[in-house]
Amino acid sequence: KIGFVPGNGTSGQRNAYRFTDPVPAERVQYYRLKQQDIDGGYKYSSIVKLTRQSLPIRLVSAVNPMSTNLIFTLNDVPDKPLDVKLIDISGRPVLQQKFSGGGTNVYRLNVAHLANGTYILLLQSEGVQIAKQLIKRM
Repeated sequence: KIGFVPGNGTSGQRNAYRFTDPVPAERVQYYRLKQQDIDGGYKYSSIVKLTRQSLPIRLVSAVNPMSTNLIFTLNDVPDKPLDVKLIDISGRPVLQQKFSGGGTNVYRLNVAHLANGTYILLLQSEGVQIAKQLIKRM
């Protein structure tokens, strides 16, 4: 289970729902939906395969688990600003920083002040977004 979207109850009309996977796979991902009724009954949708196109930014490595520093390497970074966010498990940004892009770079962020736990590294540049789940341990 990667997420939950509450329903609109019983309705005689068509409803649209939306969910974004916070940590999608690099190239191929398989999804299915579970629709659960108020009475606890449920059924699953057919499995859908999504293939992502090659991204202009590639996350080559990230030290995981991280302790005092988050270190990650990116390839093929456009010569544009790179927004880096670290988001805690509740979805709250706990660290944000902008870098200038260009080529292959190693990035280092101090995370010593953060509590142990699960975080999402979110990288954005030129409309491209990459997310990776990381663990913080002292």
